Amino acid sequence: MSTAEMKLDLIRKIDNLNDNQLKDAQNYFQYQFDGNDHDEWDNLDPQQKAKIEQGLEELARGDVYSAESVVNEVKSKYGLK
Repeated sequence: MSTAEMKLDLIRKIDNLNDNQLKDAQNYFQYQFDGNDHDEWDNLDPQQKAKIEQGLEELARGDVYSAESVVNEVKSKYGLK
């Protein structure tokens, strides 16, 4: 695929994005164009930041589950082997 074809393909894909996808794509490209020198935390909305902070607090309290226990619970709940 030539450079011109790649650009056209990308433009077409961008044109078909919904609002949320377009915002994510814009953030991604801006991050790449800026040389990756800014903190991703600044790109998160308040709800995302709150959920991350909640998870860190749970981790600090030891309120965590092993992957094995989660898998076993799902298998048990849904009758999986």
